[in-house]
Amino acid sequence: MELPVSVSIGIAPAGHAGTDPQQLIARADAAMYRAKNNGRRRAEIFEHVPRDSLRPLLAPNPV
Repeated sequence: MELPVSVSIGIAPAGHAGTDPQQLIARADAAMYRAKNNGRRRAEIFEHVPRDSLRPLLAPNPV
C-alpha cells in the first residue's frame, strides 16, 4: 500500500525575530501555512510585513 506524502516547509531567519524561540516558531509556522496555501510541496521564507499594510486585509467586509 502506498500513501502519497508531500512536504511544506516554513523558514524563519533568526535575524527577523532575534533569538526568541517562540517568535521564531510562530513565524516559521506562518510561512509553512503560506506554503500550503500556495500549492503545497514547497518552502516559504517568512517576510516581515508591517501591520499597517495588513489593515485593508483585516478590515471587516461590508455586507
